[in-house]
Amino acid sequence: MMTPYGYEQFWVKAKLFLNRAMDPSTDRTEDEKQLWAALALELLAKAALCKVSPILVAEPTDDGSHALKAAGLIEGEPHFTTARASTIFKRCQRVFRPFSEEEATKIASGRNEYLHGAALGITGIPPHAWWPRFWAQANILLTAQGADISLLVGPERVDQVETYLAQNKKNIEHQLTSRIEAAKLSLARFREGRMSGSELAKWQAPQRWTPVMDYSASATCPACSGIGMLEGSDIADRRVTEYGGNEGDHFIGIIAEIDVSPEYFSCPTCRLVLDRFELIAETELGDECFTIEVDPEDLADWLEPEYGND
Repeated sequence: MMTPYGYEQFWVKAKLFLNRAMDPSTDRTEDEKQLWAALALELLAKAALCKVSPILVAEPTDDGSHALKAAGLIEGEPHFTTARASTIFKRCQRVFRPFSEEEATKIASGRNEYLHGAALGITGIPPHAWWPRFWAQANILLTAQGADISLLVGPERVDQVETYLAQNKKNIEHQLTSRIEAAKLSLARFREGRMSGSELAKWQAPQRWTPVMDYSASATCPACSGIGMLEGSDIADRRVTEYGGNEGDHFIGIIAEIDVSPEYFSCPTCRLVLDRFELIAETELGDECFTIEVDPEDLADWLEPEYGND
């Protein structure tokens, strides 16, 4: 039985839309080109998920009918529904790092406003800035499904896309540099007593420097070398280590640890905030996951049966 959520269907349609988006013809306006590209991004996201399992693109329902159809377990009903773009992007962010749900949603929101709203343009972002942001997300989805740029747009357009990707990397580097330098300057002004009025009031206002995500660990701030907080919600790996006495002694217990992908960093000393994975990845903070120890009970569903609660 053929599932309506086949990988090939999404992939071919994404290629078609990208061809329209990159068509050099003057018949299409820039807004129309960005519209086709935005539609293609959602299709690429569905293709990437579908290659893992068609169930991942099915619209969730109480009776599970769409998931069952995606799995090829039921047939006979002509109507099939995939999950909303927001749901698709959330799932991609969790499994295809460093895909950004936020960036993808901005692209989709511009598309929706252009189609259904009163605005004449798809976005206020100029093309030279919009396309690097688009290709940064699209390229992650290509990598996730084992494809490359040439397979999507053809070898003659690879250089154009590579230029956009290089430009996006520079933009991220510039954002990181500007945030770090601003944090250093603000801290120096505060310590030297050169802040006054609203600036000082804002600096001294009570702020929430407690973790806002599921997992956190202390980390050295790249701006002031103080102690900040690195946070994340997605577990990259889990492991347990036995501890006890000498060889032959009875088992005493285990240490459970998890590796977490960093997603957010904040420093209460200089007020630096890095709220995107791409920014963290440009620092030493993003070189690898951070590790924390957890209660073995938290991994009860993952551990082997002998580590259970019997």
